Amino acid sequence: MPHPVELAASRMVADLRLNPQLRRDSNVLTLTEGAYFSWDETNGEVALDVTPELGAIMHLKAWVSKVPNWFSFNFEMGDAAFTAGDVLGIALEYEGFAGETLKPFLRTARDGVLEDTVLQDWLEGSAARETRVLLHQIRAVDPAAGAPGYHTLVLPLPLRDFTMELRDMRLFVIPAARVGQLVQPTLGAA
Repeated sequence: MPHPVELAASRMVADLRLNPQLRRDSNVLTLTEGAYFSWDETNGEVALDVTPELGAIMHLKAWVSKVPNWFSFNFEMGDAAFTAGDVLGIALEYEGFAGETLKPFLRTARDGVLEDTVLQDWLEGSAARETRVLLHQIRAVDPAAGAPGYHTLVLPLPLRDFTMELRDMRLFVIPAARVGQLVQPTLGAA
């Protein structure tokens, strides 16, 4: 049975491809319900040009005229529980922000409290089209682990002008019970 975040993510990617509904509200540009760009409007000025394209999720041109404290792409994954040992995977086909290293994290909300789990794998920018898989094995100390919470994947973006093309994106979860089955046994494990 698919993990709830897999279902939520696949629905949102389909909406981004087939029915983007761009809406601008002060410091938020919503692409579709649950997928949006946001930035610190108090200290920064950002202009975005987002163009949907058949067969891709989006093309983005960002102009930063005054550097904000933060600027991110947010992807809501909904209510779900992660168990210590689960592996969250994010597969991306993209191009852009060459020379930058982006450090994605999961923001988890429970009872009005927000906590962040920084992913083990980071995303390197590229001048050419790349396919990358980011993996994070949930640890017991990660705020994402434990009781159900509302999870959002947050991708901090460069605080400078840049372009990005997001061709494809998939999220998957390998349950902790299956992770051990994926590892080849060694002689020392016998």
